[in-house]
Amino acid sequence: MTIKLEDGKYAVTVQALKKEADEPSAMEPYLGEVAILTVAGGRTYLTFMLREQNIITNFQLLHGDHPIERMNSQVNEELNNRYEIFELEELKATVIARVQYELTHEGREIKGDEQLRLVLDEESIQDLEEIKE
Repeated sequence: MTIKLEDGKYAVTVQALKKEADEPSAMEPYLGEVAILTVAGGRTYLTFMLREQNIITNFQLLHGDHPIERMNSQVNEELNNRYEIFELEELKATVIARVQYELTHEGREIKGDEQLRLVLDEESIQDLEEIKE
């Protein structure tokens, strides 16, 4: 289902789920609970916050089998998070993502490359201008 919004900036709750099951993805602790939607001049941008950004080596959205590379990335070293900005052709309530990660757990190096679903809660969408007031 496509989400239609007027030009503006919005906050939306996002949930990271496994690709094939309605269960939290292992990515969930590393993804901010709120994403920022920006609609300007017919273009739609989606910004995600990644926690412990040093673990996430690559984060992409997928349109079918084709990766959507980030337009921009901003790192906050002090908070160890990263903001990834993507331009979307259309905004859907469920977005497929691919994450690659590397971490050390109990002395073992773990590397992964997984797909997951990012589910945007359409009911939670709030205009940031209204929140400021």
